[in-house]
Amino acid sequence: MIIQNLQTFEKEDDFIVQVEVKTADKLELLWFSTPAKYGDYLCKTRMDGFLVGMLYPAMQHGEDIHVAGTVSERLLHNINTYIIPLLRCYSPTAKSIRVTADYTDSSSNLHSNGVGTGFSGGIDSFGVVYDYLFRDVPEIYKLTHFIFLNVGSHGKAKTREDLSRVRDKFHVRYELLSAFPNEIGIDFIPLDSNLHLFHYPWGHQTTHSLTTIAGVLFFQGLFRRYYIASAGLTYGEIMESGHMYTGLDMAMFDPQLLPLLSTESLELIPDGQQSNRMGKTLLVVDYSPAQRFLNVCIAAESLSVKNCSVCKKCVRTLAMLRIIGVEDEFKEVFDITKYINEKEKKFFARLSLGLCLGVFQKQMVDYAKSHNVSLRLHTTVYHIFMEILGLPIELLIGKLRKIEWVRSLFHRVRKQFTKRM
Repeated sequence: MIIQNLQTFEKEDDFIVQVEVKTADKLELLWFSTPAKYGDYLCKTRMDGFLVGMLYPAMQHGEDIHVAGTVSERLLHNINTYIIPLLRCYSPTAKSIRVTADYTDSSSNLHSNGVGTGFSGGIDSFGVVYDYLFRDVPEIYKLTHFIFLNVGSHGKAKTREDLSRVRDKFHVRYELLSAFPNEIGIDFIPLDSNLHLFHYPWGHQTTHSLTTIAGVLFFQGLFRRYYIASAGLTYGEIMESGHMYTGLDMAMFDPQLLPLLSTESLELIPDGQQSNRMGKTLLVVDYSPAQRFLNVCIAAESLSVKNCSVCKKCVRTLAMLRIIGVEDEFKEVFDITKYINEKEKKFFARLSLGLCLGVFQKQMVDYAKSHNVSLRLHTTVYHIFMEILGLPIELLIGKLRKIEWVRSLFHRVRKQFTKRM
């Protein structure tokens, strides 16, 4: 694979940076663009973002990469020495490759002083905003800008028609989320791209750490420091459960991977692993902007970007809010009645039975136990019974033995039976 012919130009109201990606059987254009008024922020002399963006596809196809241009010396060294072996641990199908470049640059004088993060409107995103805008931290760590990337989170794109649909959703979501940055006076910079065409069929969750940083690296003319919101797990939870996400969610490798993607001029900081998703939810529930702008929905059947209240992320978030007892504070962004009527009883039945507890569900159960919150108040005996009926007999017996009220009932019945004998 050769990444070549770096070009920068203005087209209509956008500033575009693009290259040609040449593989064994085709030549394609890879581009990133931002409104022209932000064009001065983009790094126009180095090809770091293009290299990081194409690293995963190249490893999956077993193709060495040559960059016909300049890249960060530190980044190139880290990719060949550390990142490629790390990605091979993450993906069993990734091959060992070699990356070279015409030139390397070890200078750090891009004169960037900004501090950034991506703003998506989710719990983890609001956690970073709260920590580095509204808490007492030194000025050099305070956020100065938000960015919003189109690198995969708005849907998969295999064809040009897919790309158009994804871009439409990107623009709609950007307009919706802009209300909060505008309210607090923070620049909110969009970066569009066609990078996700090169990441089909793997998709956003599989490769998002790399695709996100690919976009961030274009802002080396703006940022000296950039925070990447965690996936909601603590360091301990990553060590305990991270193996379950191998090949599925690259975020489990963020504490190791992201600092290695830093350059001489840009420090990349994975933030949020110091607290789990439940902890961050507790952090932001009293924060008025979160109550008005929280956006977690992943429903993709339309261009609607308001919280549907019934997709798996909406349900999980609303369940956390219900356990904490603050759901009414978020009625502007969720249809709470719809959630209760359609999803809550089944979800809490499974929580009560300890069924299919992922990391986030375990966080809810642990919080409920430590704060004497009854999960059964949010479900019914019928829904619990229906979940039990779906269990294999061995698992059913094991689960029933762990339920206190079932165990108590069994002992009473056995006691009566023994007396009659």
